[in-house]
Amino acid sequence: MQAGVTKAQLEKSLCEALAGSFSATVVEFNSAVASKVGLHDTDFKLISTLAAFGGEMNPKALGAQHHMSTAATTLAVDRLEAARLVKRLPDESDGRKVIIKLVAESAFERDLGESMASLATWMMEVTRGFTVDELKAALRFLKESGAVLGRVTQQLRHSAGDTGR
Repeated sequence: MQAGVTKAQLEKSLCEALAGSFSATVVEFNSAVASKVGLHDTDFKLISTLAAFGGEMNPKALGAQHHMSTAATTLAVDRLEAARLVKRLPDESDGRKVIIKLVAESAFERDLGESMASLATWMMEVTRGFTVDELKAALRFLKESGAVLGRVTQQLRHSAGDTGR
């Protein structure tokens, strides 16, 4: 710990940095990547969610991840399908429904891969001076913070009476 700095002061500084400039910078980074690969910010979020969930989801679950109305989700999926980034497939368990599936090996994946590789290179520079224990602590902090952020987000939506349109 830095001399003269208390744990409480460091915790406060960490929370302020995370809630302030870091959060805004992540949003701006995602927007810049979306623009580079030719997508709306919302469409980029949907593609990222599909990738995180194994490449396919039903439209209702996909929209719910971003608290989007059915109509907004449909329009976004229409744009992604027109761009040949996703396709609609029949749901094998219920033929009346569809599954949204990522299209493999798209130009989007190539462009996204290049953007992420650049980020990874710079992040390796940041972490190069960290010890293994510091990296473990940072990873634990990020994972646990993400879980807390998800829970608080749900609480905020619930307390506001927001039911997902």
